[in-house]
Amino acid sequence: MAGEDTGDPRNLLKLNRKLLIQDIRSIEPIILDHLYQCGDITEEEAEEIRGKATPQEKARTLLDIVATKGKKTYYHFRESLKTLYPHLEEILHLCPLHNTRLNCKLYCEVCECLICMDCKGLHGTHAATSVVAVADEVRSGFASFVRENRKKLTSKHGLEISPPERKHLTVWAEGRAAHLQAQVTRRIEQEKEWFIARLYQRPGSAVSSVAESFGDRDRSTSLEEPPSDKKEQYWVTAGQSSRALCQVVHCKLCINIGKIAEVIHENPWLPPDDQRLLQRVMTLVFEEPRQVIWYDADITIQGVNISGLKFTAGDKTNRYFVHLVVVPKPCDVCEEKNWRKTQYGEVLIWSEVTKQ
Repeated sequence: MAGEDTGDPRNLLKLNRKLLIQDIRSIEPIILDHLYQCGDITEEEAEEIRGKATPQEKARTLLDIVATKGKKTYYHFRESLKTLYPHLEEILHLCPLHNTRLNCKLYCEVCECLICMDCKGLHGTHAATSVVAVADEVRSGFASFVRENRKKLTSKHGLEISPPERKHLTVWAEGRAAHLQAQVTRRIEQEKEWFIARLYQRPGSAVSSVAESFGDRDRSTSLEEPPSDKKEQYWVTAGQSSRALCQVVHCKLCINIGKIAEVIHENPWLPPDDQRLLQRVMTLVFEEPRQVIWYDADITIQGVNISGLKFTAGDKTNRYFVHLVVVPKPCDVCEEKNWRKTQYGEVLIWSEVTKQ
């Protein structure tokens, strides 16, 4: 079988199993519904997953089921990770034999995976494209966005759209647009940072492509690093070897998962604990049954390398403070203030909802 010779992409489920089980904290409704609607899992399999007691057990069962299916199911599962777990979706695009992006300059169109230069010979006559073809992927995503917009408007033609439905569609469009913007912005930022880093290298240093060098480049703050408006805006230096994300994101209509996903995309240097913290905030926003509260809300986030990251909307009436257990809460967020306290593993959420 060709997949066994060239590295079946499903092998990445095994190579990254520990991380996937650890980081996938919520599979409903996005992941499970997507796989069920695509016909990749049966109702019995979905119920088996839901019946597990902990998020880790659910994730473990889901991975076991996906691993027994065909590649199509694997690709649908990978696609479903984009919204809540973009870093995991990216991991499942690595070389399936070596589990690395280093030197992955080519994309095998037959096996649908990135391949190392060492793997090129194993793919024989398979059609392969340069990773610069990622631009085509972005164009395809935008074209899909346009088609979906037109389809939704056409389905409502001649009908009265209720205010709640109008708000729902607006939030959907903002989230979808933010995801596409994050894809493009991240690629541009990577190339820019790679180029500037090379300018400040010692004379005679080898010039290589971003595909070869960016993945293992030292991202720590350097004394030679030139000033950057974006970095001053998004993070503050806390010494020569660490930095902290400090940013205020004001959402035009309401706080939505698209804006949070954009921050995750733009800051891949954040440690795993902070990435999981932001994913928990995404889950909080997505699963809140009273979505109207996000139209007037303020969420403050504190992590290992996150210092006062804020997402705001409207008059900020509904206030949230989300932080890791190991990070002290501010003095004004305490039991005396009658804020509601909820804990999810290593994450604490304090809330004061006054407008619903």
